[in-house]
Amino acid sequence: MAEAAAQSVLRRMAAAGRENPAGGRAILPARVLSSGLSRSAENLLSMDTSVSSCSERIVSLTELLEILPEDGLLAILEGPEESLGLMVLDAPFLSALIEKQMTGALSERMPPPRRATRTDAALAADLIDAMLREFEEPFLARSEASWVTGYAYSSHLEDPRPLGLLLEDVDYRVFGLSVQVEAGIRGGRIVLALPAEGRGRPDLTAVNETTTGDDPEWEDKLKAVVLGGEVRLEAVLHRFRVPFEELARLNVGQELPLPAARIDGVKLTSEEGQAFTTGRLGQSHGHRAVRIGSGAALPSPTLDLADALAAAPPATPEIPSAELPPLPLAVSPADHGSTDAGVGADSDSGLPDHPAMDSPAPLDTLPDLGAGVAPVGIGDLPPITD
Repeated sequence: MAEAAAQSVLRRMAAAGRENPAGGRAILPARVLSSGLSRSAENLLSMDTSVSSCSERIVSLTELLEILPEDGLLAILEGPEESLGLMVLDAPFLSALIEKQMTGALSERMPPPRRATRTDAALAADLIDAMLREFEEPFLARSEASWVTGYAYSSHLEDPRPLGLLLEDVDYRVFGLSVQVEAGIRGGRIVLALPAEGRGRPDLTAVNETTTGDDPEWEDKLKAVVLGGEVRLEAVLHRFRVPFEELARLNVGQELPLPAARIDGVKLTSEEGQAFTTGRLGQSHGHRAVRIGSGAALPSPTLDLADALAAAPPATPEIPSAELPPLPLAVSPADHGSTDAGVGADSDSGLPDHPAMDSPAPLDTLPDLGAGVAPVGIGDLPPITD
């Protein structure tokens, strides 16, 4: 048993240090991870961070749980095909990270240790993601991309005990970094663990010039891929500029007039709204269709909804003035002092005498009431009798 375990450890150590002959010059993951941490801390926090040492090895899940720092931030990383990884920031480095973000400087006095909280995880998430992006970039077109790419911060755990059930029981590639912050004012440790057998795929778009130059059909293949891509188009018959006040008054079933729309002026636009051709609206086999290139290239103006409604025909037909009944002459109470129908011209009611009124003009000499009068919508009228 002891001999078999020793051989297993030797095989994992050899696999961890194996070079990638297909990718050309070997890239050391530990060195890339160290430089990625320094660049991320400088770009995000203006924090001077250096890695004094970085180790790499492959361990089992049981061994991983035994080497994790205590009282640190346990950040769960989510990767391709639901794979999970782990990054642990120990308490000294986490306190320096939080203090740098909150105050902009680090004090020489170390704060008392405490359990990492959800707020700490939120403040450290950006640095974790930036560090992972810096780590994966050099390996995008290499075989290492299968285990190093596609991971990002997902959540954190307050207690390490659920890790044995949360993580898969597989071998993990573990990196241990010893970190110095602000020229040694603070120190700390970071542990990154990713499944050794990754599930990611190399990014073929990140291949170098030598790879593309060796394939004489590369340009034809790229052209076939681009021309075979799907593009979504929208057929626009007319556009409205609707104020929110008018939009709130729209009802179900209400008809919106399209005064400037033409079926031979349909525009085909991209999802960004850029028009590149016109067509004619019709149908084909029971479906709406647009015949490209057969429409009149007339730009339809964008109108306000209020202008469009004003340009629409009235909802009810206009009634000619000849069909209107004769209007009776109304007598104003202000002119005659009373509206009592029982008071006649000969009654002695003590009212003052009024001068004689001129005879009213004949009805046939009155102006046409329909001229200059705007039509209005009216309801159902009762039948007019003699």
